[in-house]
Amino acid sequence: MIDTKAPVITLSGPANIIHQLGDLYSDAGATASDIVDASVLITTSGSVDVTAVGTYTLTYSAVDAAGNQAAAITREVQVKSFSEK
Repeated sequence: MIDTKAPVITLSGPANIIHQLGDLYSDAGATASDIVDASVLITTSGSVDVTAVGTYTLTYSAVDAAGNQAAAITREVQVKSFSEK
């Protein structure tokens, strides 16, 4: 059988996150499933700078053993400063 189906990536956790400036950020990651391969490696690109207010994008991609590339998905992390009132 020739594998022509790309793996499917699923985010762990929400696609949009609001994060407190200065707090450690730990990404929930993503998983990939494939109809042939039992395990597919996820590659993550991008980073979150918790020392600077801004919007950061993490991109998750995956390729199965046959070279079929999954549609990349993204997570947006907004680093904000929450002031007490």
